[in-house]
Amino acid sequence: MTIQQTISRAMDGGYKTWPIEWGNTPLVKCGKRAWFRNGITKRDTSLTLPEIFMDASFWQSLGKALGWKKIIIGGKIKFAYPGWEYQWHRFIDYLIFGKNAEEFFKQF
Repeated sequence: MTIQQTISRAMDGGYKTWPIEWGNTPLVKCGKRAWFRNGITKRDTSLTLPEIFMDASFWQSLGKALGWKKIIIGGKIKFAYPGWEYQWHRFIDYLIFGKNAEEFFKQF
């Protein structure tokens, strides 16, 4: 998925980023661009992509939309992560190793 598709899927899962609507279409503002569900873009400044990607409710909503389940990690001692939290940590690790968000979201 592209970043725009990812944000749209999170919105399908209930993510609310901005209390503004264009007609009946929810608005997502990212840096200098505003993305509408129908793909129309408009120049603006407000919520940035890093702010969206560091928002736990974005990941929870994306996980709900994509049907992420709990992830069990460990050997003798097991730990259950919510699927959204596991993917969020994977995303942060991805960035730490010099990759970008667009590459990360392509896998979904």
